Amino acid sequence: MTDPNLDQQRAKKPSSLTVALPIFGLLLLVGILWWGFGEKFPYGSKSPAEPVTPVATVPIPEPAPESQPEPTVAFEAEPQVAEEPEAAPEPAPPLTLAEANALLANNVEAMSPSPLAVTFAAAPNLIERVVAIIDNLRQGFVPYKLLPIGRPQAPFAFRDDGLAVTMDPAGFSRYDGLSRHISELNTESIVSAFTNFESAVTGAWNAFGYEDSNLEGALLTALEAIMLAPESPTEARLYKVEANWVYEDPSLETLSPLQKQLMRMGPDNAERVKEKARELRGALLDR
Repeated sequence: MTDPNLDQQRAKKPSSLTVALPIFGLLLLVGILWWGFGEKFPYGSKSPAEPVTPVATVPIPEPAPESQPEPTVAFEAEPQVAEEPEAAPEPAPPLTLAEANALLANNVEAMSPSPLAVTFAAAPNLIERVVAIIDNLRQGFVPYKLLPIGRPQAPFAFRDDGLAVTMDPAGFSRYDGLSRHISELNTESIVSAFTNFESAVTGAWNAFGYEDSNLEGALLTALEAIMLAPESPTEARLYKVEANWVYEDPSLETLSPLQKQLMRMGPDNAERVKEKARELRGALLDR
């Protein structure tokens, strides 16, 4: 059985561990304080093993002095001598009518290969005759006296069935030669000659005294009259007045002599002439 007094004494007597722990904590605190304030490099500062790299300073260049502009030396320009412009060559004087006639006669073969053209050009006053032909055609006449081909020598061919008189197609062949010569005309050479000798040809036209028209307009009028001629009415009735045959139909008889001549040539020959008229008209308008 345990003695109660002994237990009471043990409880009142402090143990050595209870006394030692506070003393050890106090000594540890004193040591930390002494180390922290006694070292040359306190805790948290850089160690001498880590050298501090100095920051390199970059020198700022001084601004370059402003360059002064060099003084401009004014030089007096040498006086320019104005060159006199070269005088333009004087235009050649226009051809006289006689000169133009001679030149045109020498080049007529380029416009037509027919020997009749050479014969036509050999006569004097070539340009004046050409202008007169154009004037007759524009008025609707056939200038037989001015052309190198006269009227057909064969008589006019007709048919008479007892009821009516009409044209006989066999008579169309009388105009085969005329239509062939016209179709062989060189359109390009004719228009070129018209342009080259226009001043002389215009002078010949002005001699006629027409103030309301010019030569080119007259030529276009003549060509258009040929183009607009009706086709040959082979069944149209005819009757004779003295020595001439006339159409019973007034709309045909009132046509110009030029257009009625084309109808008497027959459809094939008339078409040849019309085709050449269309070519000449187009070339004149395009030049």
